[in-house]
Amino acid sequence: MTVHVSVGEAAAHLSDLVQKVLSGEEVLINVDGSDQEQVKLVPSPIDKQATLKPRKPGIDEGQFVVPDNFNDPLPDEILKDFEGQ
Repeated sequence: MTVHVSVGEAAAHLSDLVQKVLSGEEVLINVDGSDQEQVKLVPSPIDKQATLKPRKPGIDEGQFVVPDNFNDPLPDEILKDFEGQ
């Protein structure tokens, strides 16, 4: 089922509309009084943090080497590129 509301109605009934979206309904909002809806209320994607596995420190140990000069200042010609000069 699709629910069509004005922005004023959406503001007044936001919690109800959120529940409708979470239950699978489509909510379309008309912003400027025209006949065509400009906003679609949709649920957020699944919480990625909840689906991530815990990190294991050191899992990539030995896979790459950080060079000794890693923290040295960059050459002037490279700095110019970063600074847009």
